[in-house]
Amino acid sequence: MQEHESGLKMSPFPREGTPREQLLFALEAGVLAPSGHNSQPWLFRMTGEGVEILADRRRRLPVIDPQDRELVISCGAVLFNLRVALEAHGCGARFELLPEPEQPDLMARVRLAEPPDESRVGRLWPAVARRYTHRLPFTERPVELNSIWALQEAACSENCRFLPLTGDLRHEAIGLIGEVDIRLATDPGYRRALQSWLTTHMAQAEAPVVEGFEVTLLDEFVAMLPRLLMQFHGNGSARAYRDQELARKSPLLVLIAGSGDTPCHWMQAGQALQRVLLEGVEHGLQASYLNQPLELPDSRNWLARWTSGSVPHLLLRMGYPEKLLKSPARRPLAEFLVD
Repeated sequence: MQEHESGLKMSPFPREGTPREQLLFALEAGVLAPSGHNSQPWLFRMTGEGVEILADRRRRLPVIDPQDRELVISCGAVLFNLRVALEAHGCGARFELLPEPEQPDLMARVRLAEPPDESRVGRLWPAVARRYTHRLPFTERPVELNSIWALQEAACSENCRFLPLTGDLRHEAIGLIGEVDIRLATDPGYRRALQSWLTTHMAQAEAPVVEGFEVTLLDEFVAMLPRLLMQFHGNGSARAYRDQELARKSPLLVLIAGSGDTPCHWMQAGQALQRVLLEGVEHGLQASYLNQPLELPDSRNWLARWTSGSVPHLLLRMGYPEKLLKSPARRPLAEFLVD
């Protein structure tokens, strides 16, 4: 076991190992993918020919994500990490999205294949363990134009669009973030759902959600929990102010949009998201999410006015962090494996 500079333990790739052992290595990278509210809603089933990625509906958030769109996007991000891990170590990955219509929980089937002549995603391997969700402010340094072009190409490569919000659109988005924060905070069903998720995760000593964002149980955050819980039970104005300030001071606000709104499109959006995030890490960038406006139908439709026929799936803030933080610990791979 080797420790990566991020602090995460990474096993060496079993070059002489069996296909199963190589796929298990790739799954160790897969579970480092982001997920909505840190729910980690995926399972893996090893088969004779490969591995299947399954949606874990037990970890769904029905009030926040009633269609399981964010859940499926998370599974797409896992799939992209698998592709990166395998191609970075001289293997190819052949995958099918939603291969069995009668099995709606089967998100993807992955098999080893001949290595590609030139891997375009394998080069992103060093970024997998360095990526994390940066919830602190970014520096004021503008994102360089060549980096924006690279991020747009990354999304396009996964059949999605990377749409920076500028000018009036940026101001509208910031206003919408605050408006939706208050609406969600004053919705009894939404508040009960988040409170339930928070309580469950604190009991399991995992990274809980407070006000829709993850809290890593580090010493300095434990001291903050009472104040954060008070904000959660308030009218949302504190959260709205915080999120709007984070958005306003972020060098880059961006929508990731796809060509449709089916589970297959959500899987594509998850792969595009992870490709964008890893490409961003290679350019010194980190990101966090301001997806609340996409969790309500009317505000999501409002955002769709800006995407020129595409469907918005994710709203990100990106920039250069003042200091790099370590990725939080994840559940061990064994907890995700099923027969």
